[in-house]
Amino acid sequence: MNLNTLSNSIDSVILDRGREYVSRGCVRSIEETENGVYVAAVRGNGLYEVVIELDDDDEVLSLECDCPYDFGPICKHEAAVLLELRDECGPISKRENGNDSATASVSRIPVDLRAMLESASKESLVALLVSLAEESDIVERRIRLALSPISGQEAVEQCRQLIRSSIRLHWDNHGFVNWRQS
Repeated sequence: MNLNTLSNSIDSVILDRGREYVSRGCVRSIEETENGVYVAAVRGNGLYEVVIELDDDDEVLSLECDCPYDFGPICKHEAAVLLELRDECGPISKRENGNDSATASVSRIPVDLRAMLESASKESLVALLVSLAEESDIVERRIRLALSPISGQEAVEQCRQLIRSSIRLHWDNHGFVNWRQS
């Protein structure tokens, strides 16, 4: 299977579900851990890890997802990551038009977040952090913990509150946190 011919290789139902995951922003991260090996986090009923290995011609050498799907060779999480990878690098022929090696090696990972944050103004970063803190109690507590000048027992208590909030966010109906989310 090749990234450029996914529709010929993946069941149309699974491919459509993968597209839906991409459009909903369920692919949280993709990182190239070594040459041609990509590890992605995909939010579904849980947070699933997808590992994909590609060769230099964008042929898929291996696929692995830790979700419980076992009805076919490719799950919707893997399909979503494959679609993201394909859309990030585009067809091979488009990447090889230039003679410059920098032009030929297009990154498969979206724009570097650190570089974007470093180039942003202080005002826009403050506005972003305030907006994120308003949406999430856990984010607010993490910001407060990271930026407050407290120490000692007060800092320990804030850490406990953050841990409790995170546990409450991820526990199931029986009070347990799934190992994937711990």
